[in-house]
Amino acid sequence: FALTELGHGSNVQGCETTATYDHSTREFVLNSPTETSIKFWIGNLGKTANMMVLFAQLYVQDVCHGLHAFVVPIRDRAT
Repeated sequence: FALTELGHGSNVQGCETTATYDHSTREFVLNSPTETSIKFWIGNLGKTANMMVLFAQLYVQDVCHGLHAFVVPIRDRAT
């Protein structure tokens, strides 16, 4: 679970992390553009998790569609 940001806590309206849809690759490009957008208080993510739910502002063709959740693999399950 990755919602809390260093500079905003759990203030959903202040979330700076972005997910921009790239039509050419049909992928979402995730970005934490500033130091204050670094995800913080992510529990056991660093030790035991293979996946996380990341919250980011969704942008499609330069239009913000608000906060959305993305399931993101964070490491190889075999290691």
